Amino acid sequence: MNYHFIINPRSGNAKNIDAYEAIIGATCGRHGADYTIKHTKNQGHERVLAKEAVQQKAHVVVAVGGDGTINHIASELVGTETRLGIIPKGSGNGLANELGIPRNPAKACAALFASRPMSIDVGKMNDQYFFNIA
Repeated sequence: MNYHFIINPRSGNAKNIDAYEAIIGATCGRHGADYTIKHTKNQGHERVLAKEAVQQKAHVVVAVGGDGTINHIASELVGTETRLGIIPKGSGNGLANELGIPRNPAKACAALFASRPMSIDVGKMNDQYFFNIA
């Protein structure tokens, strides 16, 4: 399986980006997973990166950010075979909390490999998808 991690450096605590990358690298290394890490450059860039990941046949796109980042990334995955993973890095992390994803980045990253896929509902309003918040 290959994983594409999309980190929003502006979400939550922007100072710990290196720590998130180290955790991702170590966890993927332990599991022998192929992975890439990309950072968003501005609002909406996560959509571009998610589309690219789908085109590159990523098995899992992991949103590393808050609910806004998750909404943008997940919207590009609707109707594809690409799965969404979440490592909470926002201030509220509503969807991650509802799904029982740990706030601790190392535990959340480990959960990517210990959990099994599940379907969740998706809403659509004014031609935009939403997940947990609208």
